[in-house]
Amino acid sequence: MAHGHPPSHVSTSTFRSHRSTDLARRLRSYAFVLLLSLVCAGLAGLVPLPAMAASPTYVVAPGDTLYGIALANDTTVAALVSLNGLADPNLIFVGQELALPSSQAGATATPTPAPTAQAQPVATAPADQSQCLPIIHVVAPGDSLSAIATRYGSSVGEIASLNAIADPSFIRVGQSLRIPQSACFQPLVLSEPFTAVTWEPKQPQQGDTLKLTVQTDRPVDGLTGVFGDVPFQFLSDGNTYTAYVGVPALAEPGYRQVLLQQNGTTLLDFVIPVSSYPFTTESLQFDATTSQLLDPAIVQWEVDLINAATSAFTPRVLWSGDWRRPLDIPPVIESYFGTMRSYNGGPVSSYHGGTDFGAPLDTPVHVAASGRVVLAQPLKVRGNVVIVDHGAGVYTLYCHLDRILVSKGDNLKQGDVVGLVGSTGLSTGPHLHWEMHVQGMLVDALRWLPPSQR
Repeated sequence: MAHGHPPSHVSTSTFRSHRSTDLARRLRSYAFVLLLSLVCAGLAGLVPLPAMAASPTYVVAPGDTLYGIALANDTTVAALVSLNGLADPNLIFVGQELALPSSQAGATATPTPAPTAQAQPVATAPADQSQCLPIIHVVAPGDSLSAIATRYGSSVGEIASLNAIADPSFIRVGQSLRIPQSACFQPLVLSEPFTAVTWEPKQPQQGDTLKLTVQTDRPVDGLTGVFGDVPFQFLSDGNTYTAYVGVPALAEPGYRQVLLQQNGTTLLDFVIPVSSYPFTTESLQFDATTSQLLDPAIVQWEVDLINAATSAFTPRVLWSGDWRRPLDIPPVIESYFGTMRSYNGGPVSSYHGGTDFGAPLDTPVHVAASGRVVLAQPLKVRGNVVIVDHGAGVYTLYCHLDRILVSKGDNLKQGDVVGLVGSTGLSTGPHLHWEMHVQGMLVDALRWLPPSQR
């Protein structure tokens, strides 16, 4: 029998079947031995994976603050910010799930972590409390010192002592009260319908204009606000609400309360830090005739007229892009906004409510942004005046003009000439007094200009 051929009594198909079965058995045996060898060899190098401990979490509840959550869970605000990737510790919302540091899980063994950069303290909760500004609460109708103390987690005695209040039962509406520094750490907790609250600049100064933007999960009819004691209105665009709010030049530095309200009911309460601005002081001398214009009755009559002309809220923005200086010539600023003033050698009695540009007589005066003329007439203190409504509660005034070249009701484009530089009214020489009102509050108009034009 030749090697490789089947015996004659066995069919070719039967022989192939037997040989295939035998080969399969051999292959299975070899595979099993190989697998067993690999397993035995590999077991020596394998390390069991540690059991994954569940990371502890905390669900934000109404009234929570990041500082309070950190305190209750024996951790720090900085640790929570870092662990949860919070871009702004002011913005946590009801129902949000926050991861807590793993040490809170009660694990019996904790691996040594790799070295990491030291967490930086967040702006709203500085580690050094001496650097924290006090909260400024403006007394509202119905307030009591006891209720205010409870609201901020302080005591009547602490607030009375800090504000030199002899009789805690007597506080007046509109009074600014400094709240003890321990109440400064109050990050903003959002609740429905609010989904985001932002403002620019983040740390406004006296005389700034604050741009406040609020987003909601549904339309909120009748949404308004109060900043300290300054009421304001919003522009609405779907579920986004924007307000331009003036920071008073004499606002006491500190955390200033903001209330967001719907038809008088407060929906959200938070604070915004306000810092001081380095205003200077100047003394002005007027002759006897000009000094008569400082008569309080004359001044008050004009203030009331200006307030009436700038009180309407146009619910849209009439300008676009950057603002411009009202004069084309290189600026010669003779007096800045907020400068404290004394008159004829007397004590400081007021501050300058605008910016004075020195300029030759009859220099053209241009409107800084598009808008509509709401007043164009002579006044006793401001002389010949043009007032322009730019929408959203923003107004500019152009004062002491030699001539007025526009009329009430005119629609203006940025750069249109409204008048010529003069020295009418309470003035010691040709200049332009440029003034800005934002929702009833005097602010520094120069800060609305691009840096290159200030």
